[in-house]
Amino acid sequence: MKIKIPKFIVLSLFIVGILLILVVLFDLAKYDSSYINRSSLTFNINNLNSRIIKKILKSYDNLYHDITFKISKEHREYWQPQESSLRQNLPKIKVIPGKKDNFIPGRKIEEVEKNFSNWPRSHGGFSSMRFFKP
Repeated sequence: MKIKIPKFIVLSLFIVGILLILVVLFDLAKYDSSYINRSSLTFNINNLNSRIIKKILKSYDNLYHDITFKISKEHREYWQPQESSLRQNLPKIKVIPGKKDNFIPGRKIEEVEKNFSNWPRSHGGFSSMRFFKP
C-alpha cells in the first residue's frame, strides 16, 4: 500500500524549512562598514540572539566533526600530536632575507603613505589606515 502525501504539504514544509534557514542566516549576519581591512558582512555564531539556535548550531558542528573524524583519515591524522623528532631537526634560528627592491618611491613616511590631510586619524600614526570624517 502506497501512502500519498499531498503536494501542498510537501511544498509548505519545504518553504518553511527554507524560511527557517534564511532567518538563521539573517541572525548570524552582522554588517559593520567601519573597517577597511575586513569584510563588511560577517557571519558568526556570536551574533545569534537565540540560545536555542546557538545550541542547535553547536550540536550540528560537533556532529559534523564526529562524522568527519570517523570517515576521513586526513582529519584523524590532523589531530594527532606531531612527532618530536620533526621539531628537533629544525634550525634554532631562521633568517628571512629583507626586501631589496620594489619599494614605493620616497624617503620620508609622509611621502610614501597617503595622510588624507583633511581627514583626522582615529587611531594615530602615519601607518593607520582607519579614518573618519568630522
